[in-house]
Amino acid sequence: MTEPGSPDLKKQSREALYRRELNTILRFGALVSSSLNIETVLDNAVKWAEEFMDAEASSIYELDEANNFLFVRVATGPKKEPVKGIIVKLGEGISGYVVQTGKAMVVHDVTKEKRFSDKFDRITGFQTRSMICVPLMVRNQPTGAIQVINKRSGKPFNRADLELLMSMAQFISIAMENAKLYQQMTEEIHSTTQELKITQEKLIRT
Repeated sequence: MTEPGSPDLKKQSREALYRRELNTILRFGALVSSSLNIETVLDNAVKWAEEFMDAEASSIYELDEANNFLFVRVATGPKKEPVKGIIVKLGEGISGYVVQTGKAMVVHDVTKEKRFSDKFDRITGFQTRSMICVPLMVRNQPTGAIQVINKRSGKPFNRADLELLMSMAQFISIAMENAKLYQQMTEEIHSTTQELKITQEKLIRT
């Protein structure tokens, strides 16, 4: 019989956690690769992250490089609708800092973190206690961030949560980049088709 706290039991617990995380990442990768509809992909991604982080809310920020600010691309949780209209300056709050620096942050108590901004809480009435925020990177450049807030259990986020979210962020970054490339390609094809149509009409008239 294995005694509680024994090395064998701890090893089994670590292996079970590793298998769960690996299974999560594999399924998550298949999920975000299953559609070119970016809104569907991102909506599923935040719900999946929220479920496996045991979080109360989650959101994905996208960087508007031309205007140097972040906007909430998709959000879940009890206050998701008002959250979608909020804009964050680059460097503002946790998400702005994470995107500006490209460094992930785990905040166990937001009241003790000087970079935390209560802007979202004031607008929505939601109370943020803790969070993880991870940058979305494309070719080593931050293009946005994914954030999960407040464990439902009240426990702090841990290293395993951070590593899992960082792995998810890689898939989300690829999915967003692929969606942008697909949109650009579609627009170029449409533009070329219109040009060919105009040229054809000119030839017919000639």
